[in-house]
Amino acid sequence: MARAAFPIADRVSLADVGEHMKRKNDLHEGLARDDVQAALVNGCGVELIWLEAGQEVCRQYPEPAFFRRPIPILSWYGVVPRRLHIQLPPEEQKGDQLVTFLRLTDAVRYGLRPASELPQAQRQPPQMPPATRLDEPAADLAPSSAPAEPLQSPATATPPVDRPMAPAEESRPAPALPSMLAVSKPALSSLEVPASVSPPPQEPTPIALLVEAALVVPATESKPKEPEPKGW
Repeated sequence: MARAAFPIADRVSLADVGEHMKRKNDLHEGLARDDVQAALVNGCGVELIWLEAGQEVCRQYPEPAFFRRPIPILSWYGVVPRRLHIQLPPEEQKGDQLVTFLRLTDAVRYGLRPASELPQAQRQPPQMPPATRLDEPAADLAPSSAPAEPLQSPATATPPVDRPMAPAEESRPAPALPSMLAVSKPALSSLEVPASVSPPPQEPTPIALLVEAALVVPATESKPKEPEPKGW
C-alpha cells in the first residue's frame, strides 16, 4: 500500500539533521550518528526518494526494523563539510541518487531538531483550564448540599432587586493614651506641697490683759527711788 508523501512543511533533510546533531555533540560525528540511528530505530518517520538521471524513480517509507542491521547504514561522506547519509548495499538501491528526509514533527519529538522549526499550526498552544474558558461555565468542584434551583426562562425570570448597601462603619480614632509627661497645670498645682502659713494674730483676752498688768505693776513699784541730793 502506497503511503502519502511527507508535506514540504513537515520534513527536514537528513543532512541538516546530522549537521545539527554534530554541533549539539561538540562536532563529534560518532555521537551525532548514534543519536540519529537511535531515533530511526525508535520510530522516527523517514522518506527515501530515489532519482535516476535527475528524475524521481520511487519513494520508500521504511519501518523501524529497516535500520536494525549489524552494520549501520548511516555514515558520513564527502569533505568538509561532511554530510550524514544512508549507504545501502547495491542490491537494495533503486536509482543512482538517494535523497533522504525525516518527518519534522518526529525529529523534534526525538530531539533531532529544535521545536522552533515546527510550523505555527502544529505547535501546541497553551490550553486554558476548563474553569477559565469563555465558552463554558466554571465547574463547581465542591459538592453543594443545597438543592439546585429550577431554571427559569428569560421571560419569567425575576429581575434582581437592588438591595441598599449597609453603611460602612466610620472609622473612629483610637483614644490617645495618657502620657506621664503631659499633665495639666491644675494637676501640678495639686501635687505641690503648701508652704507653711503663720496663723493670724489673735486679740488678747481679758485674762491675758490682767496677767500682763500684774506682771508690769510690781516691776514698776519695786524700782528704788534715787535719793534726792542734799544741800551743802
